[in-house]
Amino acid sequence: AEGIKWKADEARRNWRSTVSIAMLKKHIRQGWDHKQFAKETNARFSTFMKAHQRGDLKQLRLLVTEGIFQGLERELKSQPPNELRSAFEVLEFSRPANVVQ
Repeated sequence: AEGIKWKADEARRNWRSTVSIAMLKKHIRQGWDHKQFAKETNARFSTFMKAHQRGDLKQLRLLVTEGIFQGLERELKSQPPNELRSAFEVLEFSRPANVVQ
């Protein structure tokens, strides 16, 4: 049972990393300055989290790759209308944060 739980946790971590990488790859431009990373990333993740919380599929389509969007679309459409989704507080990358899941 412990091994199955560990594998499930590992799969969740990998999925979250894949979502993050896909968002960054979609929006990194040629000639992008690494000094803008924190500002750009904070803006993108804030927009993503707010759109996910609202269930805004149009906004999400603009933010992630098609494969990631299909998964998000299935997730959001399978929920009853007006059901509360996870709420997020977006902290800037310059501040340390503890994540509780």
